This record gives sequence, C-alpha cells and structure tokens, in this order.
Amino acid sequence: MKHIYLIFFLLLGVVLVCLGQPSKLVEDYRKQINQRLMAGNAEALSNYFRDMVELSINQAAETYSKTQATSILNDFFQENPPIKFEEAESWKDEDVVHVIGTCFSSNNSTYRIHYIMKKSEMPDKSKKTGYLIYSMNIEQTKKCKKHPNSSGK
Repeated sequence: MKHIYLIFFLLLGVVLVCLGQPSKLVEDYRKQINQRLMAGNAEALSNYFRDMVELSINQAAETYSKTQATSILNDFFQENPPIKFEEAESWKDEDVVHVIGTCFSSNNSTYRIHYIMKKSEMPDKSKKTGYLIYSMNIEQTKKCKKHPNSSGK
C-alpha cells in the first residue's frame, strides 16, 4: 500500500511540474518570434499574427488587420532598427502564452515588448493548431548609451 501512495505522489509531482513548463511547441514559436523581433523583420513576424492583431506602440493601441499591423511594425522597425532582443520572462496560462522582453535599438532607445500568443488554428487551412500573436505592446522605456553589440552606426 505504501508503494501505491509513493507512485501516486511521484506521478502527481511529475504532472504538476510538467503543467507549469512551456511545451516544446511554445518554445519553438517563442524562439522564432524573438528572432524576427531581433531582425526587425515585420513581414516574417506577420506569419505569426492572427487575422486581427491588437497593436500598441507607446500607448497608442488599436486593433489592426494583419496587413495593417505588418505595415505599422515595418515603419517602427525602420525608425528604430533593433540590434538585440532579450527575453526577460514568459509564462503560459492554459492556451495563452505571454512573453516580455527588451529590444535595444541602434538609435539608442530601449523598448519593452510584451506579446501574447493564443493557441489557434493555423491560417494555412491545414487544420493544425499553433500559437499566433493576438496582442503586442511596444513601449519605449528610456534612451540609453549604446548597447555593447551596437555596430556604432
């Protein structure tokens, strides 16, 4: 009987630990999105947008079509070319994933980026599910000295 309780509690512990950890699928999406943020590639980033995206840049929030959001982000990246994106934290709550990070720009600005992904049916009509961005908040935090990875432009 003691062995049954031991096995039960061990399995319960494993399940609880696994529930709190992001899945491999979520990690893959986060890495790909973060790479596109660091590259300042709005077009590639838009592959991870839902059809409608809530986009907020320096507190000006609106809901845009995927195409409009891509154009606005493209303009933002042209004005603020990123040189580095550092993920600070992320967490998953059921089918929703939050990611917060800092983007360092070559114009000596620093931006806090918080994007939220939700498990969704992929837009390619494949009936597969994945994680798509439905909200992105970009807020300037401060002007700063050049980041060490800056090319000095």
